[in-house]
Amino acid sequence: MDNNNQILVDTEPETSLEHDGEEGILAITRNATKSLYNITFENFDQHESVEFKNYESRLQKEIKDWKSLFQTAYNDLKKSEQKHPIIDKSILPQEKREYLEKAPCLQSFIRESLAFRRQAYEFLEIEYAEAMELAAYLEEECEHRLLQVKTEILTENLASYSRRSSSG
Repeated sequence: MDNNNQILVDTEPETSLEHDGEEGILAITRNATKSLYNITFENFDQHESVEFKNYESRLQKEIKDWKSLFQTAYNDLKKSEQKHPIIDKSILPQEKREYLEKAPCLQSFIRESLAFRRQAYEFLEIEYAEAMELAAYLEEECEHRLLQVKTEILTENLASYSRRSSSG
């Protein structure tokens, strides 16, 4: 880089002390603010480095690779949305493949789980609701019976108190 084009990374004004030869006084002069953003390079386009060109080509290749990966992933996703996706079992060890061969069918498992979910829903919506109504009814009956017992006890106590006070 040319020594005439100095790079200042701060944005403070450049100040310098200059000696005035006639009077022997030091004078402070201020130059325009220099920063990384207002520096111009002469003939910059003519001096592009090989490193910059290599970086640019690597960057273009990387962008192309990412686009290719994205397209491949998108296509794989589209294929996986089919009704019966094919699972590659070749990457599994032999014992895991045998285990999967003996495993129940996924479709029947889902079918059975749907039946279970329907039965659970019916239980929660109908039978559980009926059981809660029955529990509430039993609670009311118990409270009613308790009030009846209390009333009978109070009546007996008042009757025995009134007998004692009238005889005494």
